[in-house]
This record gives sequence, C-alpha cells and structure tokens, in this order.
Amino acid sequence: MSKPKRGIPRNAFVWTLGVLTFLGIVTYVVYTQMSKSASRQAIEYAKTQLAKKRYYKAMNAVAVAMHHDKTNPDVYFLWGQVELEKYHNYPQCAYCFSQAIEYSEEPSAALFFLRGKCYYKSKKFKKALADFKKASQSKGKEQVDSLQFYLKRTEGDLDLMTDFN
Repeated sequence: MSKPKRGIPRNAFVWTLGVLTFLGIVTYVVYTQMSKSASRQAIEYAKTQLAKKRYYKAMNAVAVAMHHDKTNPDVYFLWGQVELEKYHNYPQCAYCFSQAIEYSEEPSAALFFLRGKCYYKSKKFKKALADFKKASQSKGKEQVDSLQFYLKRTEGDLDLMTDFN
C-alpha cells in the first residue's frame, strides 16, 4: 500500500511562491515610483515657498521630500538655501551643499560656488578657495562676477592668514 499524500502538492506550492514573489516585486516598484513622485511634488512646493520667503513651510516640504527620497540632490540644495538665506548657519549649509554635490551626477558650478561661500563665511579659506576654483572650472558658470570676487578675496584672506602665522 502506498502512503497517502499530505499537504499541498509541490506544483501548487511553487506556483504560490512565484505569485507571492511577483506581487512583492510589483508592490516595491509601485511604492518606489509613488515615493519619487511625492518627492518631486514636495520639492516643487518647497521651491515656491522658498521664493515667497516662507522658510518654515519650505523646510517642512524639504523634510517630506527627504522622507521619500534621501538621495535627491535637489532636497539638499533647497535645505542649504534655507540655511543660507534664513538662518545663516554656514556649517550646516556647507554640509547640505556637500550632500547635493555627492548625490549629483554632474554637480553644477553653482553648488561649488555656494558651498565655497559657506566655507568662506565660516572662515575655512582653504576649502573655500578649492570650491571657488572648481566652480570657475565647471560648466555653466552662472555667477561669474560673484565667483571672481570671492575667488580674489579668499586668496587675499588666505595670504593674510599665512603672513600672520
């Protein structure tokens, strides 16, 4: 006499496992796309609030965007803008622009310029000078006059500091 089969047949188990895996993958893809979409919407809202100088609302939108996509350079750029314009918190601002540069595929001259400006205001002249030089060598130099001003001023301040030391 043969033993009676127990449980579900092997094919049904494999099929069920395949369906559950497929559903998991689909759920992940849909969630990821929805998160990126929500992040883009929050970034757009933050930009409009920043333009209206509503910094608290802009920071709330930045927090929402960061929750959905932590590697979006625009999030860190906007955060840095708020820190620079409203709070004048230059070390935090430099951190934000550093993150934006790290996550950007091709960092713009403006990012290096703004981070250099934060370093300059924090009296970290060597780092500021390095960033201003990178900004002057990058494509899309939007702030040429300001860049040249800070470049020459930082070189002068660095020379003064080395003369006294």
